[in-house]
Amino acid sequence: MLESNQINRDNFYQNTSADWTLVSEDFILFESAPDYISYVTQKTFIIYSNEYKYVESNNYLLEKKTNRKFKILSKRVQKSRIKYFVEEEIDIPRLSSNYWFTEDGVYRKSDHWGNVRDCFWKINSITTSEIIGFCKWIDFRIWK
Repeated sequence: MLESNQINRDNFYQNTSADWTLVSEDFILFESAPDYISYVTQKTFIIYSNEYKYVESNNYLLEKKTNRKFKILSKRVQKSRIKYFVEEEIDIPRLSSNYWFTEDGVYRKSDHWGNVRDCFWKINSITTSEIIGFCKWIDFRIWK
């Protein structure tokens, strides 16, 4: 099992929590290309069974009007209907976040914070626009 003191650029995005520090937009590091760029290739959301046809052989839902397929991640029965958590492939991936690595930590430029995939990354900012945060490697913690 990974220990907090072993967190680095290769694993900081795996089940961690961290308090990031807001960084000025004009920080010199950002004149260079990011070390890593994440993209959104799938989106996850909730749909209800009455709008879709369940295909048991492949465990997916088929939208009746458009024939779009959605992979089922899980389902819950709620009163008289089923709520499905599904995932859809995105045809054109969109940019998610930029990362710059240093010896001491990582800078992240993004418009989304809080629950990020398997992580919980907080930053003291009330804006929903794109901001830059920094977190030292030693400040990441395993999130359970």
